[in-house]
Amino acid sequence: MLPNLCNDTFWNQVKTDEAYAFLRDALTKLYDENCLCDIPHLTYSDYCIFFESGSRKEYERAYFLRRRRLAVLAILCKIYPENEDYFHNLENTIWAILDEYTWALPAHFPTKNDYIPERLDLFASETGYTLSEIKHMFEDRLSSLMKTRLTMELDKRIIRSFLASECSWEYCDNNWAAVCAGSIGITFMYENPAAFASVKYRIDRAMENFLSGYYADGVCREGLAYWDYGFGYFCYYAEHLKHFTKGEEDLFKDAHVKTIAAFQQEMFLAGNVSVSFADGSDRASFNLGLTHFLKSQYGDHISVPPMEYHSIMDSCGRWGRLSFSLLYYRPEYTSDIRVGSRLFEDSAWYIHRETTYSFAAKGGDNAEPHNHNDLGSFILTNKDGQLLCDLGCGEYTRQYFEPDTRYTILCNSSLGHSVPIVGEKAQKEGEEYAASLTKKENGIDIDLTHAYDTDAISISRSFTFSPNAVTLCDTFSFEAPTQVTERFVSKIEPEIVGSSVKIGVLTITAKDKTPTVSIEMHSVHGGRKSIPVYLIDFDLGCEKETQFELICSMT
Repeated sequence: MLPNLCNDTFWNQVKTDEAYAFLRDALTKLYDENCLCDIPHLTYSDYCIFFESGSRKEYERAYFLRRRRLAVLAILCKIYPENEDYFHNLENTIWAILDEYTWALPAHFPTKNDYIPERLDLFASETGYTLSEIKHMFEDRLSSLMKTRLTMELDKRIIRSFLASECSWEYCDNNWAAVCAGSIGITFMYENPAAFASVKYRIDRAMENFLSGYYADGVCREGLAYWDYGFGYFCYYAEHLKHFTKGEEDLFKDAHVKTIAAFQQEMFLAGNVSVSFADGSDRASFNLGLTHFLKSQYGDHISVPPMEYHSIMDSCGRWGRLSFSLLYYRPEYTSDIRVGSRLFEDSAWYIHRETTYSFAAKGGDNAEPHNHNDLGSFILTNKDGQLLCDLGCGEYTRQYFEPDTRYTILCNSSLGHSVPIVGEKAQKEGEEYAASLTKKENGIDIDLTHAYDTDAISISRSFTFSPNAVTLCDTFSFEAPTQVTERFVSKIEPEIVGSSVKIGVLTITAKDKTPTVSIEMHSVHGGRKSIPVYLIDFDLGCEKETQFELICSMT
């Protein structure tokens, strides 16, 4: 299907060419980490934990280890076809995945009593793409039994399940539409190309809905990681479709797709320190295969981040990320450093870079995909990390996605962001809670009047930039006296010195205001650990009108 996927000459080049040595080394490390142990069991007890406590990690730990193992072994078997141990391990891993009760995750079932083993969620769809392509790659090596079983399971779990009824995600404008539809579309191309024509209109519709979730400025409001995820699967599908149709359908010619493709390069603030709005992360690696693929499509429109921050596999073992990293890596693509400022007007995001620091701020509304109540939130960073931070993504649990509990979690609440607390209340969720962001000379203004459920006449936040400092000025006007607390968030333990706070190389100072510091714990994404978060508060008292100025200086 894809160029070089089954090209033995290409895979021999990967095996012998010095340009691919770092990829071979990475694969060896991934093999040692994921493939030397026994294939982990997926137990009933672990499956039930999500429904009992909301925790996802117990079941998903083994589930994703199986996927990482599958992807790594498949690539190694193409590079080293003579290694029978690799191939036997691959066969056993495929067999174990075919044995799974369901390819969907417990978190995507309404209750543990729902018996729908063919449920098409994100990960069932991804598994279909992975297995169908691996089956194609090893058509001449897999036994008749293995191929027959692969065909039967893919037909039952993906093909017939999709033909039987529509899925709600076909109408989503977020990552679900692209990941599920793209993966299923690829599975049809491999397993039942004749039937693909009958479902293609549904795939097309889902992809159109996905793209509609991006405004004209190309921002992924779910966060950088979800650009990589959702847009990545859109690209994996689009490239398969282009070759399946012998070039007649090329989704990359769409101007909106080209704009979205350039989003990632603006999100690296300094080194691998990244914009972590929504369910993003404060440090990111870039998807080597996707980035080089987009560079091959769009040339100078795409900038490549520094190579030391690349990644060829994520914790979920996604096949497209790994396979594209081998198939589309180009040694001639060099990195270039992002400079200057960028206003994303439609999404109300702003990026500013100086020699000594980088800055990001956002407006928008509090009903965004993977929403955090974060209007007016900002990030101040240097090359060593975020100093005033946006916590980004927390641990995914049932409670993380339930409306009644989502905004009790620190990273999702405005109480976990560097924004004012007005009337002793946090911001509320909903499209009506919104903030506009406008560029001014040497700075930006954010209108926060409608970010809070208060009687505010006006709340404005402005930032002004100089080579070594950012000045924040907040102005409040209310119908009646209202308590205001200015909050700033850091993962670095601060030191209070009079009216100033030192956070690493950053000093923040508010004239005549003495801050207090409290500590809360943040459960990081992946469920590995919790870390302390420092909440720095300046009490402005209870007034009808007040103003607050903070100078953030780099030393």
